[in-house]
Amino acid sequence: MKMTHATDLGFLVMILCGFGMSQAVKHVTVMEGERLTLTCKKSPGNMDWQNDRDEVLFFNDIKAYQDDRYSILSVTSSDYTLAVSPVTFKDEGMYSCYHYSSSLPKVTVKQYNVTVSAAPE
Repeated sequence: MKMTHATDLGFLVMILCGFGMSQAVKHVTVMEGERLTLTCKKSPGNMDWQNDRDEVLFFNDIKAYQDDRYSILSVTSSDYTLAVSPVTFKDEGMYSCYHYSSSLPKVTVKQYNVTVSAAPE
C-alpha cells in the first residue's frame, strides 16, 4: 500500500484520539454502471473516507486515492458525501467515514456495506 500524507495524517489522528464505533453498518445496493453516493454528517474537525482495503480515499477534500471515478460530491456544514461513478463490481465492500475531533476523546465512524448488483438484461 502506498502511503500518502493524507494516509499518514489519518492514522496519526486515529492513534492520538483513540478509536470508537458510533453507528451500525448501513447496507446499500447499487447497480453496476450507476453512481454510488454515501453521505455522513459533517462535524467540526477532520474527516476521511476509507474502504475495506484500508485505503484512504479522501482526507477532508484532499484526494488520496488515484481513481477518477471517486470524488467528493459535497462538503458542506452538514454533509460529507462520497461519490463513485460508474460503479463496478470491484467497488463492492465496506466504506467508512471517520470523524476526528479535538474536542472528542475518540474517533466516530459511519460504515456502509456496499453491494453491487448486475444491471437487468
